[in-house]
Amino acid sequence: MGEVMNESGMNRRRLLQASLLGGAGLLGTGVLAGCAGADAAPSAVSDGKGSGSGWAKGMNLKFFAGGGAGDLYASVVVNGAKKAAQDLGCKIDFVYSNWDPNTAIRQLSEIIATKPDGIAMDGSPGDDAIMPLAARAAESDVTMTYWDVDVPKVRKAYGGGYAGADLYSFGFNLATQAAKEFGLGAGDGAVVYGFFASTGFGVRDNGVAEGLEKAGVDVTKITMPVESGSNPQSITPIIAGGLAKNPNTKLISLSGGQWVGTSPAYLKAAGKKPGEVKVVGFDFLPSVIDAMNGNWAQMTAVMQPYLQGYLSVLSLCLTRKWHFQPLVENTATGYMTQENYKTYVELAKQGIAG
Repeated sequence: MGEVMNESGMNRRRLLQASLLGGAGLLGTGVLAGCAGADAAPSAVSDGKGSGSGWAKGMNLKFFAGGGAGDLYASVVVNGAKKAAQDLGCKIDFVYSNWDPNTAIRQLSEIIATKPDGIAMDGSPGDDAIMPLAARAAESDVTMTYWDVDVPKVRKAYGGGYAGADLYSFGFNLATQAAKEFGLGAGDGAVVYGFFASTGFGVRDNGVAEGLEKAGVDVTKITMPVESGSNPQSITPIIAGGLAKNPNTKLISLSGGQWVGTSPAYLKAAGKKPGEVKVVGFDFLPSVIDAMNGNWAQMTAVMQPYLQGYLSVLSLCLTRKWHFQPLVENTATGYMTQENYKTYVELAKQGIAG
């Protein structure tokens, strides 16, 4: 498989490495130097209470981790936020919503009432659900920022930063690259498993489907239950059943790393051999490494969740301390493929790459 290039022609492998390991370059300062390499990994799982020193000492933040306490993707985001707390000296309490938007909105309402200095929020509940609470936060002088799923209407109305991807383009570009790399086109079938009606990652999953369709691929969309993020094995019958109903499938897309990492179980249940059906998706978790090691998965696009966690905390602290404008950063800079993924295995095991 050839090197994947970004729009400016830069080698994506170098770009990913530079942004993941050299985060200090984002601001032109030494602020992020503490997360600049594998040697920083032991401190990446600090307790989130801060070091008791640092320029953000005394700040009290709440951080929505998105998933559950055992969620692999959420754990990488949390590691980044904990590292920022250690570097900057702020205190963070983590909130787990199991990717349920109703739970997250209820928790957000309760937390705003306690008036922390700042809140980092996974934006997956969407603009409409978050908007009235963002208004209340602004009235209460609670600074908010967002990660993973953007809420542009909320940010336009009440401010706030964003660390993550343009989700539609993220999905569409993955599909376009996958169709090219695997030689897919007219007459080939693909199944896209996702959350198509969701205000959050549904945008990304629809981007995947439409990118494949533009390449001429015959696409079947199958909805996954969002709660399966904390138990991806539970939807093995859904994945295997979709393949059984679409026997000419050449490729499947799975909405996140939890499910990509479970692809060996899905494909075995469907009677498929490694590589017989190409598997693409998102994230680079330890379970995804196992799947790629066995050639059960072939390509994932990455949003660098560790960086999302770190930058969200940094943005809140900069805004509260010195009234900086909130940080808005596209952390989705590259792909993991069978060609390059081994370079990042140790970082994934340490909870930094994700």
